[in-house]
Amino acid sequence: MIDISKEIWIEIGRYLPLTDKAAASRVSKSWSEIFRPQMYRSLSLRGIDDNRDDDWILDRGDDDDEDDEDDEDTDEFERRRSLKALMPPKEAVYEYSASIQDLKVDFPSPFLDSTNTLATPGLKKLRVDSLRDTAETPKALAVLDQLLASPGLKNIELEGFKLKGIMYILQRVQHVESVGFIMCDFTGIEAAFKKAKLDLRIKKLDLRLNQGIGFQDLVNLLGHFRHLDSLGLNHATDDIDDEAIIFPGKAPKINMSAFRKVAGLQKLVVNGPMLFGNQLEQMLNNCPMVTSLSLFNQTFCEDGFWSMATLFPDLTHVNLLGCDRLRAWMVKMLLDSCPRLARFVCPQFDVDYMFDPKAYSRAGPAGMSLGYAGQLWPCTGLKSLILVEVTWTLDPKRLKSFMEQIGSLKDLEVFQMQFVDRDEEKMEVVLPGSVRSAGRDLKVNLEEGHFMRNDLRTTKSLEWVIDVWPKMDVFSIMP
Repeated sequence: MIDISKEIWIEIGRYLPLTDKAAASRVSKSWSEIFRPQMYRSLSLRGIDDNRDDDWILDRGDDDDEDDEDDEDTDEFERRRSLKALMPPKEAVYEYSASIQDLKVDFPSPFLDSTNTLATPGLKKLRVDSLRDTAETPKALAVLDQLLASPGLKNIELEGFKLKGIMYILQRVQHVESVGFIMCDFTGIEAAFKKAKLDLRIKKLDLRLNQGIGFQDLVNLLGHFRHLDSLGLNHATDDIDDEAIIFPGKAPKINMSAFRKVAGLQKLVVNGPMLFGNQLEQMLNNCPMVTSLSLFNQTFCEDGFWSMATLFPDLTHVNLLGCDRLRAWMVKMLLDSCPRLARFVCPQFDVDYMFDPKAYSRAGPAGMSLGYAGQLWPCTGLKSLILVEVTWTLDPKRLKSFMEQIGSLKDLEVFQMQFVDRDEEKMEVVLPGSVRSAGRDLKVNLEEGHFMRNDLRTTKSLEWVIDVWPKMDVFSIMP
């Protein structure tokens, strides 16, 4: 019997690495146990196609001359051969589909046809992946109508769709609050929006790496989503200019006035090195109500960061993951200017310079450390801190001072942490007893800690982490 939890994702075609025929047979016979309303609410039917011909199933690739590739292709061949045995019976899916609240499905799919499709009155979240070379005709798309008409549907994600499919679906989801576009072809979409005159009440919009449209056109689309309170704006693939990234002065001028039409925006996510000069300032000036701001992989100019830190004192969530040119004074200004900050994701974190007044002179011209004299966390409400690329110097005084500053934290996540003994220039750590006792005596009330891809290579290192936070309920380490 398979142990099935209440929240289940069944990724049949992609993630079940079963090659043993007996195991596949046991799984196939267990569908009656899996498909029970009280057992699942989320279901993924992606990667399943019972109409694949033998040529596809037996396809071992084009590079059979290499021995290593032969071995890999043979494993893939065996996995694919087991897919049909792992197919859930359509009848079981149809019978219990009324309990599904979260569904992922391909278009086209053997579970969607014109005669017998999924009945999902309780559906709340839907993701549809359009397969390559799919004919997005009204007749073909009609099989989605019953899913799109689900009265409780609030969240929909579309991946790989072209213009016809996008417009067909948007015209049928006026009640949806959240829409995400992933790797869609937006060629001609602005003209299509103007022609359709859609009255979209969408509150959350996520745009990721879409083709056939530049960043300026992507910004202009915001005029059709006037009710947004959350926006994810990633760079358009047609607008990536390596020369502009290296030489910001050659970057195209972007008119940010369209952001005035989404003045009620509260959460903004911008990904990609596309904001140059005062573009960040222009964007934020048009969105005065933003309280959650994530800027990924940005190249900051001083004026833009100054605007973010000084014009938005009500920021509660800030994520600067992957940003470069991030100076210590920038972080200090942000923390000083945002007393309500509760969650902060900070990259390139060096404890060695943190509390030293001479940090600037020792940090070098790059200025990538976060050191400055005085209080590091003036945000008394800060509860969640995520540090990336962390360097710890095993100096008891510095470490004790750091832990005193984070005493109010409830959640800490540390990525790429490296323990360093700078004096000995050693990467291996020998923890002095004073460091361990300093952490234990402070009684830091940390409830959850995650240490990912870190240099915790000695047993003493692990003992120290556990001793420092004895009340931690959740603790995870990934090497």
